[in-house]
Amino acid sequence: MKFFSLLLSIGVVLNGICVSTTYADESVTGNCFHAELNSETKRNEETPVCLTLMGSVSSTELTRWFFTPIADDFTFITIPNSYNQLVKGEAYLLPQIYFSVQSYVGSTYQRLYYDQTTQEVFPRPLTVVIDADKGEVSAEDVNFDDGCIWCEDNCVENTYNDEREMITIDNYYTKGCKLTVEECDELRESDPTACDLSFFVVWTGTDKNGEGLDSTNSRPNAFEGSSFEYKSYSF
Repeated sequence: MKFFSLLLSIGVVLNGICVSTTYADESVTGNCFHAELNSETKRNEETPVCLTLMGSVSSTELTRWFFTPIADDFTFITIPNSYNQLVKGEAYLLPQIYFSVQSYVGSTYQRLYYDQTTQEVFPRPLTVVIDADKGEVSAEDVNFDDGCIWCEDNCVENTYNDEREMITIDNYYTKGCKLTVEECDELRESDPTACDLSFFVVWTGTDKNGEGLDSTNSRPNAFEGSSFEYKSYSF
């Protein structure tokens, strides 16, 4: 299957350190920041990136992971064993588990990771593009790149608003690669990390000093079918 054959050919994994924690937070639309970090994006320095999981619109339960990758390093973030915990286990967010990614006040729209009712999974990696303007990241400056490069078929709409209503937006990538739980289980027989929750992060624009951010040129979409290097962070 194209999704995972591409995933296994993406090159060397550089060592990285995850300085993250998990906590509940009422906000799912941004506010990903830490007082010890720069208040604006600065190239080659730590910058905040958060992954937030949520359930149905009526649920107040959230889980957030906080990461500090180096700004403008092409970075891969993964939550090991998340498929077992969220899909095969008794996750409190069921029957549907959604996720979004934040940096500063910017946030992606929500994506569905797992639907217990349909037994469908949208495994990563998607690419998150952070667009800074002189270091500032506004509410609409964190977005997903095209997710359809990872599959030959079954790339379907998978973007939701805060009410968990599916939406499509002009000039915005809203689709993702869909697999069934059965397909993921088969893939994990040869690769235990298959279908774990993960994503790439790249930057574009300029940092707080006006220096260009260009790791977006290294994103998977620019090297379809090729090898590329990235920093790796895991919880």
